[in-house]
Amino acid sequence: MLAKKIEKRLLLVVVLMIGLHLVVQFIILGTVGTTGPDISRIRTEREAVEMNNKVKTAAINDLQTNAKVVVSVTTEMEMQAKALNYLQDPDQKLFASSR
Repeated sequence: MLAKKIEKRLLLVVVLMIGLHLVVQFIILGTVGTTGPDISRIRTEREAVEMNNKVKTAAINDLQTNAKVVVSVTTEMEMQAKALNYLQDPDQKLFASSR
């Protein structure tokens, strides 16, 4: 008799726990399900920002490399920029048409 009471109470507790679990799952699903588009938008924005950062980082690295080349050319190799003497005006077309 005592065992049957314990079995009934355990069965009631198990059923209540399953019901509570289902209620909590529906609440979580409802909350997360409504924020799904927001999460997708935020991920897309983050990917765009990351891509922009990569482009800017590449540009910065390129400028740093160019600056290092200029410094090494002027200091280590002791090269200097010279003015160019043109035989022909560089803005003039090489083959002017007479038509």
